[in-house]
Amino acid sequence: MDVETTYVAGAGVLLGGGFHWLLLDDVPDAAVLDRWFSLIRTGVGVTDRLLSELDRHYRGAQPSLVLVDLTPGQERAELRGRGVVTEQEDDRLLDLGRPGSGAPRPFLGGIVACASARLSCAGALVTPPGPDAIIDGIPAEILASRGHDGAPAQTRVRTVDPDHDGHTSIRSDHLEQPTHETVLAALCPQGHATPSHSPVCRVCQASVPPQEPQRLPRPTLGRLVLPTGEHLSLDRGVVFGRKPVALPGADRWPHLVTLPADSTYLSRVHLHVELDGWLVLARDLGSRGGTTLRVPGRAPERIRANEPHVLEPGNRLDLADVYEILFEVTP
Repeated sequence: MDVETTYVAGAGVLLGGGFHWLLLDDVPDAAVLDRWFSLIRTGVGVTDRLLSELDRHYRGAQPSLVLVDLTPGQERAELRGRGVVTEQEDDRLLDLGRPGSGAPRPFLGGIVACASARLSCAGALVTPPGPDAIIDGIPAEILASRGHDGAPAQTRVRTVDPDHDGHTSIRSDHLEQPTHETVLAALCPQGHATPSHSPVCRVCQASVPPQEPQRLPRPTLGRLVLPTGEHLSLDRGVVFGRKPVALPGADRWPHLVTLPADSTYLSRVHLHVELDGWLVLARDLGSRGGTTLRVPGRAPERIRANEPHVLEPGNRLDLADVYEILFEVTP
Protein backbone atom coordinates (compact mmCIF):
# COMPACT_ATOMS: atom_id res chain seq x y z
CA MET A 1 0.00 0.00 0.00
CA ASP A 2 1.39 3.39 -0.98
CA VAL A 3 0.63 6.47 1.12
CA GLU A 4 0.55 9.83 -0.65
CA THR A 5 0.51 12.74 1.77
CA THR A 6 -0.46 16.38 1.53
CA TYR A 7 -0.57 18.89 4.37
CA VAL A 8 -1.84 22.37 5.20
CA ALA A 9 0.66 24.57 7.04
CA GLY A 10 -0.21 25.61 10.58
CA ALA A 11 0.93 26.00 14.16
CA GLY A 12 1.21 22.28 14.94
CA VAL A 13 3.73 19.75 13.67
CA LEU A 14 3.39 16.67 11.42
CA LEU A 15 6.05 14.01 11.57
CA GLY A 16 6.23 10.63 9.94
CA GLY A 17 6.44 8.79 6.69
CA GLY A 18 5.12 5.60 5.09
CA PHE A 19 2.52 3.99 7.34
CA HIS A 20 3.16 5.95 10.55
CA TRP A 21 2.13 9.57 11.17
CA LEU A 22 1.81 11.87 14.17
CA LEU A 23 0.00 15.22 13.96
CA LEU A 24 0.54 17.22 17.16
CA ASP A 25 -0.86 20.58 18.30
CA ASP A 26 2.47 21.63 19.73
CA VAL A 27 6.13 22.01 18.68
CA PRO A 28 8.49 20.22 21.10
CA ASP A 29 12.21 20.94 21.03
CA ALA A 30 14.47 19.61 18.27
CA ALA A 31 15.98 16.77 20.31
CA VAL A 32 12.51 15.43 21.18
CA LEU A 33 11.30 15.68 17.58
CA ASP A 34 14.41 13.86 16.35
CA ARG A 35 13.89 11.09 18.88
CA TRP A 36 10.23 10.64 17.95
CA PHE A 37 10.98 10.75 14.23
CA SER A 38 13.72 8.13 14.65
CA LEU A 39 11.25 5.95 16.55
CA ILE A 40 8.72 6.28 13.71
CA ARG A 41 11.36 5.24 11.19
CA THR A 42 12.01 1.98 13.02
CA GLY A 43 8.48 0.83 12.16
CA VAL A 44 8.47 -1.48 15.19
CA GLY A 45 5.70 -1.07 17.78
CA VAL A 46 5.52 2.57 16.80
CA THR A 47 2.08 3.47 18.17
CA ASP A 48 2.51 2.08 21.69
CA ARG A 49 6.08 3.34 21.97
CA LEU A 50 5.10 6.82 20.81
CA LEU A 51 2.17 6.95 23.22
CA SER A 52 4.57 6.07 26.06
CA GLU A 53 6.97 8.78 24.89
CA LEU A 54 4.14 11.33 24.73
CA ASP A 55 2.87 10.42 28.20
CA ARG A 56 6.38 10.73 29.59
CA HIS A 57 7.07 14.06 27.87
CA TYR A 58 3.74 15.72 28.69
CA ARG A 59 3.20 13.95 32.02
CA GLY A 60 -0.32 12.87 31.12
CA ALA A 61 -1.49 16.31 29.94
CA GLN A 62 -1.01 15.78 26.24
CA PRO A 63 -1.98 18.42 23.67
CA SER A 64 -4.38 17.54 20.87
CA LEU A 65 -2.95 14.93 18.55
CA VAL A 66 -3.67 12.31 15.92
CA LEU A 67 -1.47 9.21 15.76
CA VAL A 68 -2.15 6.72 12.97
CA ASP A 69 -0.65 3.39 11.90
CA LEU A 70 -1.71 2.38 8.37
CA THR A 71 0.22 -0.89 8.29
CA PRO A 72 -1.99 -3.37 6.33
CA GLY A 73 -3.80 -5.64 8.75
CA GLN A 74 -2.73 -3.55 11.76
CA GLU A 75 -4.53 -0.27 11.07
CA ARG A 76 -4.96 1.85 14.17
CA ALA A 77 -5.78 5.42 15.22
CA GLU A 78 -5.22 7.16 18.56
CA LEU A 79 -6.78 10.57 19.26
CA ARG A 80 -6.35 13.14 22.00
CA GLY A 81 -8.13 16.44 22.59
CA ARG A 82 -9.40 17.95 19.34
CA GLY A 83 -7.58 15.46 17.14
CA VAL A 84 -9.85 13.86 14.52
CA VAL A 85 -9.43 11.24 11.78
CA THR A 86 -12.04 11.25 9.02
CA GLU A 87 -12.26 8.52 6.34
CA GLN A 88 -13.15 9.53 2.79
CA GLU A 89 -12.94 6.46 0.56
CA ASP A 90 -9.19 5.72 0.42
CA ASP A 91 -8.20 8.94 2.19
CA ARG A 92 -7.58 9.62 5.85
CA LEU A 93 -7.97 13.25 6.95
CA LEU A 94 -5.99 14.17 10.07
CA ASP A 95 -7.15 17.40 11.71
CA LEU A 96 -6.55 19.32 14.95
CA GLY A 97 -9.60 21.58 14.65
CA ARG A 98 -7.46 24.65 14.04
CA PRO A 99 -7.28 26.80 10.90
CA GLY A 100 -4.39 26.28 8.52
CA SER A 101 -2.61 28.55 6.08
CA GLY A 102 -2.60 28.23 2.30
CA ALA A 103 -3.38 25.38 -0.08
CA PRO A 104 -2.43 21.73 0.56
CA ARG A 105 1.17 20.87 -0.32
CA PRO A 106 2.67 17.45 -1.13
CA PHE A 107 4.88 15.91 1.55
CA LEU A 108 7.21 12.94 1.27
CA GLY A 109 7.83 12.57 4.97
CA GLY A 110 9.89 14.04 7.78
CA ILE A 111 8.86 16.95 10.01
CA VAL A 112 6.88 20.02 8.97
CA ALA A 113 4.76 22.79 10.55
CA CYS A 114 1.18 21.64 9.99
CA ALA A 115 -2.49 22.10 10.92
CA SER A 116 -4.04 19.18 9.00
CA ALA A 117 -3.00 16.41 6.63
CA ARG A 118 -4.52 14.06 4.05
CA LEU A 119 -3.17 10.53 3.70
CA SER A 120 -4.27 8.86 0.47
CA CYS A 121 -4.10 5.08 0.77
CA ALA A 122 -6.07 1.85 0.50
CA GLY A 123 -7.63 -0.19 3.30
CA ALA A 124 -9.87 0.69 6.22
CA LEU A 125 -8.70 2.35 9.37
CA VAL A 126 -9.77 0.85 12.66
CA THR A 127 -12.42 3.01 14.34
CA PRO A 128 -10.85 4.71 17.38
CA PRO A 129 -12.43 4.75 20.84
CA GLY A 130 -15.43 7.00 21.43
CA PRO A 131 -15.31 10.44 23.05
CA ASP A 132 -15.43 9.04 26.57
CA ALA A 133 -12.07 7.36 25.96
CA ILE A 134 -10.38 10.43 24.57
CA ILE A 135 -7.96 12.26 26.82
CA ASP A 136 -8.38 16.01 26.54
CA GLY A 137 -5.53 17.61 28.41
CA ILE A 138 -5.35 20.65 26.19
CA PRO A 139 -4.63 24.07 26.19
CA ALA A 140 -4.65 23.98 22.48
CA GLU A 141 -1.60 25.17 20.09
CA ILE A 142 -0.15 25.54 18.20
CA LEU A 143 -1.09 25.75 19.68
CA ALA A 144 -0.78 23.74 22.34
CA SER A 145 -0.10 24.15 25.73
CA ARG A 146 0.40 22.65 29.05
CA GLY A 147 1.27 23.87 32.46
CA HIS A 148 4.16 21.60 33.34
CA ASP A 149 7.89 21.26 32.89
CA GLY A 150 7.69 18.64 30.14
CA ALA A 151 6.22 20.97 27.55
CA PRO A 152 7.87 22.10 24.38
CA ALA A 153 10.87 24.30 24.82
CA GLN A 154 11.62 27.35 22.78
CA THR A 155 12.98 26.56 19.37
CA ARG A 156 14.92 28.47 16.77
CA VAL A 157 13.29 29.49 13.50
CA ARG A 158 15.47 28.78 10.53
CA THR A 159 13.96 27.48 7.33
CA VAL A 160 10.51 26.17 8.25
CA ASP A 161 8.68 27.97 5.47
CA PRO A 162 4.86 27.91 5.41
CA ASP A 163 5.15 27.90 1.63
CA HIS A 164 7.45 24.87 1.61
CA ASP A 165 6.44 22.65 -1.33
CA GLY A 166 6.85 19.40 0.54
CA HIS A 167 9.09 17.75 -2.06
CA THR A 168 11.98 17.82 0.40
CA SER A 169 11.69 16.24 3.81
CA ILE A 170 11.96 18.83 6.58
CA ARG A 171 13.86 17.45 9.53
CA SER A 172 14.03 19.03 12.94
CA ASP A 173 17.31 20.66 11.99
CA HIS A 174 14.90 23.44 10.99
CA LEU A 175 13.59 23.64 14.53
CA GLU A 176 16.88 23.94 16.36
CA GLN A 177 16.83 24.09 20.14
CA PRO A 178 18.89 26.87 21.69
CA THR A 179 20.14 26.84 25.25
CA HIS A 180 17.30 27.38 27.72
CA GLU A 181 17.07 30.93 29.01
CA THR A 182 17.73 30.99 32.71
CA VAL A 183 16.44 33.30 35.43
CA LEU A 184 17.56 34.19 38.94
CA ALA A 185 14.99 32.48 41.15
CA ALA A 186 13.95 31.53 44.65
CA LEU A 187 11.71 28.60 45.59
CA CYS A 188 8.53 28.88 47.64
CA PRO A 189 7.59 26.11 50.14
CA GLN A 190 5.60 24.41 47.36
CA GLY A 191 8.65 24.34 45.10
CA HIS A 192 7.47 26.98 42.62
CA ALA A 193 10.23 29.06 41.07
CA THR A 194 9.61 32.77 41.54
CA PRO A 195 11.65 35.97 41.02
CA SER A 196 14.40 36.14 43.64
CA HIS A 197 13.39 39.67 44.67
CA SER A 198 9.74 38.79 45.31
CA PRO A 199 8.57 38.21 48.91
CA VAL A 200 5.62 36.08 47.73
CA CYS A 201 5.36 33.28 45.21
CA ARG A 202 4.16 34.37 41.77
CA VAL A 203 2.17 31.13 41.44
CA CYS A 204 0.58 30.31 44.82
CA GLN A 205 1.16 33.64 46.68
CA ALA A 206 2.84 31.85 49.59
CA SER A 207 5.59 33.69 51.46
CA VAL A 208 9.05 32.94 50.09
CA PRO A 209 11.54 32.18 52.90
CA PRO A 210 14.97 33.91 52.89
CA GLN A 211 17.43 31.98 50.73
CA GLU A 212 20.32 32.34 48.33
CA PRO A 213 18.97 32.97 44.80
CA GLN A 214 19.79 30.30 42.25
CA ARG A 215 19.91 30.40 38.47
CA LEU A 216 17.33 28.04 36.98
CA PRO A 217 15.81 27.37 33.56
CA ARG A 218 12.94 29.79 33.19
CA PRO A 219 9.62 28.11 34.10
CA THR A 220 6.39 28.63 32.23
CA LEU A 221 5.36 32.21 33.05
CA GLY A 222 1.61 31.65 33.04
CA ARG A 223 -0.98 31.17 30.35
CA LEU A 224 -3.16 33.12 27.96
CA VAL A 225 -6.88 32.38 28.02
CA LEU A 226 -8.33 32.78 24.53
CA PRO A 227 -11.94 33.73 23.68
CA THR A 228 -12.54 30.10 22.67
CA GLY A 229 -11.79 29.00 26.24
CA GLU A 230 -8.50 27.43 25.17
CA HIS A 231 -5.39 27.95 27.30
CA LEU A 232 -1.99 28.72 25.81
CA SER A 233 0.99 28.18 28.11
CA LEU A 234 3.69 30.84 28.07
CA ASP A 235 6.72 28.62 27.73
CA ARG A 236 7.75 30.73 24.71
CA GLY A 237 6.53 33.72 22.74
CA VAL A 238 3.24 33.96 20.85
CA VAL A 239 2.32 35.68 17.58
CA PHE A 240 -1.37 36.44 16.94
CA GLY A 241 -2.71 37.27 13.48
CA ARG A 242 -5.02 36.25 10.67
CA LYS A 243 -1.92 34.69 9.06
CA PRO A 244 0.66 34.60 11.86
CA VAL A 245 4.32 33.89 11.15
CA ALA A 246 7.51 33.98 13.15
CA LEU A 247 8.81 37.53 13.15
CA PRO A 248 11.88 38.49 11.09
CA GLY A 249 15.04 38.22 13.11
CA ALA A 250 13.42 35.98 15.72
CA ASP A 251 15.71 33.20 16.90
CA ARG A 252 13.00 31.07 18.49
CA TRP A 253 9.93 29.31 17.21
CA PRO A 254 6.82 30.94 18.76
CA HIS A 255 3.31 29.68 19.25
CA LEU A 256 1.28 30.87 16.25
CA VAL A 257 -2.38 31.69 16.92
CA THR A 258 -4.63 32.25 13.91
CA LEU A 259 -7.26 34.95 14.48
CA PRO A 260 -10.75 34.88 12.89
CA ALA A 261 -10.55 35.75 9.21
CA ASP A 262 -13.95 37.50 9.15
CA SER A 263 -12.70 40.72 10.81
CA THR A 264 -10.69 42.99 8.54
CA TYR A 265 -9.56 44.98 11.59
CA LEU A 266 -7.54 42.01 12.80
CA SER A 267 -4.23 42.18 10.96
CA ARG A 268 -2.37 39.33 9.31
CA VAL A 269 0.30 39.74 12.00
CA HIS A 270 -1.37 41.64 14.84
CA LEU A 271 0.24 41.09 18.26
CA HIS A 272 3.44 39.65 19.68
CA VAL A 273 3.61 38.37 23.25
CA GLU A 274 7.25 37.80 24.16
CA LEU A 275 9.16 36.64 27.22
CA ASP A 276 12.11 38.58 28.65
CA GLY A 277 13.50 37.05 31.82
CA TRP A 278 10.55 37.03 34.23
CA LEU A 279 8.62 39.61 32.17
CA VAL A 280 5.72 38.95 29.82
CA LEU A 281 5.64 41.71 27.21
CA ALA A 282 2.85 42.55 24.74
CA ARG A 283 3.62 44.49 21.54
CA ASP A 284 1.08 45.57 18.95
CA LEU A 285 2.71 45.08 15.53
CA GLY A 286 1.24 48.16 13.89
CA SER A 287 -2.12 46.46 13.43
CA ARG A 288 -5.02 48.07 11.63
CA GLY A 289 -7.52 47.70 14.48
CA GLY A 290 -5.07 48.28 17.31
CA THR A 291 -4.79 46.62 20.73
CA THR A 292 -6.33 47.79 24.01
CA LEU A 293 -4.80 46.92 27.38
CA ARG A 294 -7.41 46.40 30.10
CA VAL A 295 -6.12 46.49 33.69
CA PRO A 296 -8.61 45.92 36.54
CA GLY A 297 -9.44 49.20 38.24
CA ARG A 298 -8.04 51.36 35.45
CA ALA A 299 -9.44 52.88 32.29
CA PRO A 300 -8.71 50.88 29.11
CA GLU A 301 -5.48 51.99 27.42
CA ARG A 302 -4.77 51.79 23.70
CA ILE A 303 -1.17 50.64 23.45
CA ARG A 304 1.17 52.28 20.98
CA ALA A 305 2.31 50.23 18.01
CA ASN A 306 5.66 48.46 18.41
CA GLU A 307 6.09 49.53 22.05
CA PRO A 308 6.37 46.68 24.58
CA HIS A 309 3.99 46.72 27.57
CA VAL A 310 4.58 44.59 30.65
CA LEU A 311 1.63 42.32 31.44
CA GLU A 312 0.59 41.48 34.99
CA PRO A 313 -1.73 38.60 35.96
CA GLY A 314 -5.34 39.62 35.37
CA ASN A 315 -4.50 41.98 32.48
CA ARG A 316 -6.49 41.59 29.27
CA LEU A 317 -5.57 42.43 25.69
CA ASP A 318 -8.41 43.36 23.37
CA LEU A 319 -7.44 43.01 19.72
CA ALA A 320 -9.46 45.37 17.49
CA ASP A 321 -12.32 45.18 20.04
CA VAL A 322 -13.25 41.72 18.77
CA TYR A 323 -10.75 39.27 20.32
CA GLU A 324 -9.89 39.44 24.03
CA ILE A 325 -7.02 37.59 25.68
CA LEU A 326 -6.56 37.13 29.45
CA PHE A 327 -3.13 36.68 31.05
CA GLU A 328 -3.14 34.68 34.24
CA VAL A 329 -0.78 32.73 36.48
CA THR A 330 -2.22 29.68 38.22
CA PRO A 331 -0.77 26.73 40.17
